[in-house]
Amino acid sequence: MQKLTQKIIDITKTPPQGKLIIRDSELKGFGLSVSSRSKSYFVECRVNGLKRRATVGRADLMTLEDARNEGRKLLAEMLAGFDPHAEKRNEKVASITLLELLEEYLAVRTLKPSTVEVYRRVIKKSLREWLNKPITEITKNMVEDRHRQLASGTKHGHPGKAYSNFCFKTLQALLNYAAEKYEIDGQPIITVNPVSRLTKTRAWHRVHPRTGVIPEYHLAGGTKQSMRSRTRMSETIYCSCYLPVSADEKEQI
Repeated sequence: MQKLTQKIIDITKTPPQGKLIIRDSELKGFGLSVSSRSKSYFVECRVNGLKRRATVGRADLMTLEDARNEGRKLLAEMLAGFDPHAEKRNEKVASITLLELLEEYLAVRTLKPSTVEVYRRVIKKSLREWLNKPITEITKNMVEDRHRQLASGTKHGHPGKAYSNFCFKTLQALLNYAAEKYEIDGQPIITVNPVSRLTKTRAWHRVHPRTGVIPEYHLAGGTKQSMRSRTRMSETIYCSCYLPVSADEKEQI
């Protein structure tokens, strides 16, 4: 081990594969990592009994003196218990987006292909502006406003009360999954599902089953003919079962 100098950094050639590690004798735990792509300063020590290594910066973007000073500060934090690996994991968890959550949920759940298609289409279409937003940024007010908007319908006639309910029931399931799956320092990233606003305020729409009759002019020709045949058959059965029959007709029967 020798003192890391700028000359050593400059003359060290990048290896064809793997990494070359050069440790500094002046600052214990500080060194240079050389790969085929770059040269980077690093620090390493044990944090809570686990060996950890953290990047300080690239050698082509900061001087050796600045890197050693930054490395000294980072080492002090790590020796005090700061785990840079755990911090990165926490940052990644905290930044998971609605789209990432949706795709993970669909991948781990056992669902019919048709159900997967419906879930994906509804979320991507109705919550398009939210897809790249971290799920921790979805608020109760956002849920309430969008639920109301979807229920109002559009000129195309697709959204409506039932559609709005289904969309946010789906979102509720996604966020419930995230609350169970993702934690930061032992605490779930979703402490209160924002969709609960719809339950607390009784904002879910009451949707009654459709009982209307399809007008004949909406039916195709073949369907019309089938409906007429069924009608005639029903009339025949009704007549034979319920209408009075004369004595002559009885004899013929």
